[in-house]
This record gives sequence, C-alpha cells and structure tokens, in this order.
Amino acid sequence: ARALGAEVELVGSWVWASFESRPAYAVRQAIMAEGYHWNSKRSLWQFAGSPCRYSRASSHELRDKYGAQMLEEVAA
Repeated sequence: ARALGAEVELVGSWVWASFESRPAYAVRQAIMAEGYHWNSKRSLWQFAGSPCRYSRASSHELRDKYGAQMLEEVAA
C-alpha cells in the first residue's frame, strides 16, 4: 500500500492505509488484491491478516488501546 502512495499505520495487528484523495481504480484493485478491504467507518483501507470482528470503538480508542505507529517509524 505504501508503494502505491498510501500513508500506512500499524494499529495493534491491523494495517491501516489512507490516501489524501480517492485513489485511481487500478490502485484500488491492487490494494484489494493484497487483501485490504475498505473500512467505511474509518474511511481507510484495512488489512487484518485474518477475519476480524466489527469494533464500535473509534480510531483514537483503538490507537490508545493497542498502540499505533506510522510505517516509517517501524522501518527506522
């Protein structure tokens, strides 16, 4: 996702990918091919690695509960 221009954040075991604007159709298809799905509540692409339950928690609550890092911070 990062190679496609997304800002990538690790939140617990989830990978969240967001774009400044709606990505082109080909980019959306590539992200879906990698296993991401659109999370309309958070307005971002999400990869969980395995099926996950729906969470009523806000993005901020999940970041606080599980921890969060931007991909650049993890790679450093």
